[in-house]
Amino acid sequence: MVESPMSSKKVRFEPSGVASFLLTLVQRDLQKDGVDMAMVQGGFIRAKKDYQPGPFKMGDLFGEFAFEGPFAAIPLTGAIIQESCLSTRNAPKPSPNFLHFDHGVVLDEEHKIVSIKGTAFDPEKLYNVAIYHHLLTGLNVIEPLMSYVTANVKVPDLEQCRPVKDIVLEICMKDEWRRLIGFSGFDADGDGDVTADELKAGIDKVIGGMDKNGDGLVSRAELEEHVTAMGGQLALVEQLIKTIDTDGDGCISKEELLSLAY
Repeated sequence: MVESPMSSKKVRFEPSGVASFLLTLVQRDLQKDGVDMAMVQGGFIRAKKDYQPGPFKMGDLFGEFAFEGPFAAIPLTGAIIQESCLSTRNAPKPSPNFLHFDHGVVLDEEHKIVSIKGTAFDPEKLYNVAIYHHLLTGLNVIEPLMSYVTANVKVPDLEQCRPVKDIVLEICMKDEWRRLIGFSGFDADGDGDVTADELKAGIDKVIGGMDKNGDGLVSRAELEEHVTAMGGQLALVEQLIKTIDTDGDGCISKEELLSLAY
């Protein structure tokens, strides 16, 4: 959901709300794997489009992330991130290498990093960074990033990297699942945190309401009925199931719903 006006028209010239919006979704999905931040070059963001508050649709995602876009997670020092940011943002414009970051990376007006994930920036710290794989193998060479990676980082094989659209779709579908099951209401004691016991109790209650035939699973038909009742989009049902159906049986179990905690 787009909360405020944003644009991808000047991604090669200046910070972009669209780039940060999408990279924030990438970081959120990969934080379960220890990813601290996500970044990509402006040339990767393609649609050159303005957005107003409202739904961000699948067509919008595929328009902005037009390439396959495998993303890797690698360790980078804060200093290398900062220096690479400055070199791309201070380059002559338009700059296809202009680096963009998720919303958790706070920068000042001079493009100096102030904090990451709410913690003061440390140039000596190793950060786990999600980044477009091809930037690590010579596409649109960014320095000092490229030299540092060549000397210090074992770049993951391409087969180990997930397409960025799949990453974004996963977190979006999990967010929709959380809405459909009333995840925010699981916090019984109101302390702002859903504990393991609260999660289990909430899921037991949700399954009980959705599982019409009492087999302990939510079938596609049962999910469609629930989605309709909650004002959701039936067109998303297939993707909702695919996102958390780890055993591939076409139904959703209590155990699979537990993955929504992350």
